[in-house]
Amino acid sequence: VFPFYSPDENAKVEFYQSRALYKKDEEIAKYLSKTNSDKGIFNIDKVTPDIEYIFLQEGPIDAMFLRNSVALAGIKPTEDQIDRINKLFPMHTQVYVLDNQWVDETSYEVTKDLLDKGHSVFLWPNGLQKFKDLNDLCIHIKQDEIKWEFIIKHTFKGVKGLLQYSQIKNAN
Repeated sequence: VFPFYSPDENAKVEFYQSRALYKKDEEIAKYLSKTNSDKGIFNIDKVTPDIEYIFLQEGPIDAMFLRNSVALAGIKPTEDQIDRINKLFPMHTQVYVLDNQWVDETSYEVTKDLLDKGHSVFLWPNGLQKFKDLNDLCIHIKQDEIKWEFIIKHTFKGVKGLLQYSQIKNAN
């Protein structure tokens, strides 16, 4: 179970999400969240002003491997989540860091939508096609953190982002 703490000094649990651990548990949902509540933002209490970026990821596990990273408890944020991030961190640049577009069809499609809307998106480099997400990469390279500078180096938006995105499409 992953607790989603409030960003204030009280650090109260606002939301929580549990995750199934075993593939044999396919008949139950992979993720279960607090019922009848708005989606929270995991790690919102860990965002600092020393990095000008806030990285938006799908799930809590991935958010643990990148500084200033939050999880949205799903691939698409709600309007309330984005409003809250904008209010709390108006000076931070938002960067979407989704699962690997080379291997995840939903991530591939959402990436195109985000780029079309002018958002900054991390595009997985060509040499990293075999990794599903950041925690998969960290396990392979035996590190507990991906440097945020690496993410920014491979972050694109606008026409340049769409051009880079088209290379993924053409390679698949």
